[in-house]
Amino acid sequence: MKQKTKELRSLMVILVTMLVANNVSAQKPVVEWVEIPAGTFTMGSPINEVGREDCETQHEVTLSAFKMSKYEVTVGQFKSFIDATGYKTSAEKGRDGNYGSIIWTGTVSKENAAVNWKYDVKGNLRPETEYNYPVTHVSWLDARAFADWMDCRLPTEAEWEYACRAGTTTPFNTGNNLTTSQANYNGNNSYNNDVKGEFRGKIMPVGSFSPNTWGLYDMHDNVSEWCCDWYGDYTTASQTNPEGPPSATQFVIRGGSWYDGATQCRSAQRYKLSNDERNGCTGIRLIYSELDTIQFTTTVSAKETTIEWVNIPAGTFLMGSPTSEANRDVDETQHQVTLSAFKMSKYEVTIGQFKAFIDATGYKTDADKGSGRVKGSGIYIDTKPDWPFKAGVNWKCDGEGNLRSETEYNHPVIHVSWNDATAFAEWMGCRLPTEAEWEYAARAGTNTPFNSGNCLSTAQANYHGYYSYSDCRHGKFRGKTMPVGSFSPNTWGLYDMHGNVGEWCNDWYGDYPTTSLTNPGGQEKKGVRRVIRGGSWAMGEQLCRVAKRFFNTPESRSGAIGFRLVSPK
Repeated sequence: MKQKTKELRSLMVILVTMLVANNVSAQKPVVEWVEIPAGTFTMGSPINEVGREDCETQHEVTLSAFKMSKYEVTVGQFKSFIDATGYKTSAEKGRDGNYGSIIWTGTVSKENAAVNWKYDVKGNLRPETEYNYPVTHVSWLDARAFADWMDCRLPTEAEWEYACRAGTTTPFNTGNNLTTSQANYNGNNSYNNDVKGEFRGKIMPVGSFSPNTWGLYDMHDNVSEWCCDWYGDYTTASQTNPEGPPSATQFVIRGGSWYDGATQCRSAQRYKLSNDERNGCTGIRLIYSELDTIQFTTTVSAKETTIEWVNIPAGTFLMGSPTSEANRDVDETQHQVTLSAFKMSKYEVTIGQFKAFIDATGYKTDADKGSGRVKGSGIYIDTKPDWPFKAGVNWKCDGEGNLRSETEYNHPVIHVSWNDATAFAEWMGCRLPTEAEWEYAARAGTNTPFNSGNCLSTAQANYHGYYSYSDCRHGKFRGKTMPVGSFSPNTWGLYDMHGNVGEWCNDWYGDYPTTSLTNPGGQEKKGVRRVIRGGSWAMGEQLCRVAKRFFNTPESRSGAIGFRLVSPK
């Protein structure tokens, strides 16, 4: 689990650089640090503390010394990161059709698609006068990316509470109460029926109030702060430098905000959100340590998940199929598409690569969780074309429920949903290809039904050779996946773009336009089904055509679907 500091930081920089950080010499913002001494404290709250929640079980924690940023990360500091890297936040990229962030209207909290780190609740660009405010509308993924770029990290939950308390054992580091002259919170909701205070209804510049005795500002208020830990139950045993549970579904947030009442600002108060959630109440604080041994639960050994990339040139092509193409479907309307250059993984993601992700994060796939219909995944039965689900089948267990051997780790991973594929891609600092990128790369300059010409033989690809295309010859049916790279690549150096396994694309499925497009990302609005391309070992030759389109819901999975990656510039 432990790695040397320099190795860990080097890896983090590599992953963040993949997120289009071309300007490596960019000026990074200055951070003021506070030296936090090593020590032992009681984490959590006593059972008699007003407002205490069951998740705050007290336990002894010992921590090594570290440095914590004196202030919450500001809009101006975050802007430096964006300007240097071109990084797109979760609010800007959207997910499942949800762009923007959660805002407070004055009466209710609701989503607003126009809001992100640089736009306020009305969708107006923030002026430079607000660059000293804490950045908000950032997800855990955004906070991590910024911290990585700064060669720092997010605090562990234990570090956060220890630093917030600054040697105190009371509900607040100010004592048994907190006033709105000491912090920016919702004074309409006082603590323990004490005197009410002011409700400013917005964030304030960092450092607007007095620091705690260790010199840290806004630990109770202004905005809540992401921690690096997965959220989980506390232990009752003593701990040293705890890093949280090895896996979970949500990450920890600590500290109250301008929106919360005083009770929610207590030193022991805990919150949790998924890694891509964001709102106007949550921001970032950093940790730096020369002797850092913390390994984020989502880091990865570069050796274990080496991806070989192929440079795909910029260009223009006709997407879809001509009306004269045999077995053409009506959803293959031809239209001109122009794409910028990108990098695509030479091979489909393998079982071994996916295993490294699972081992590092503890992620549970949709097959493991039972998302959609039931636990398990769809398996091939030649007499049942609907691929019935079978419990016990997942990425690591075959169609009979048997654990796959290491000799199969070079096969493409299967029984993974779009959700699972996207989780792996994000962990790698990459993404799934758009449907346009996929077809462009698969064609590799050709305009025939296959990148091999008008026919595809089973010596060229792994598909169901009993079902030939047009006047082409019949071939083998292997009845299973083959190791990636078992057949010759297309002229651009990509393997298995026809057959072996179908591949998830990032796009929602929808009708093609008839007009020309540049760098299309699929349907802009949230749909029901995600695109799958490429055919598979279980499909006939005609279903492996370059223009053939498939689709399914994001939680769907089967023994014929895998994925490959695109690396952003």
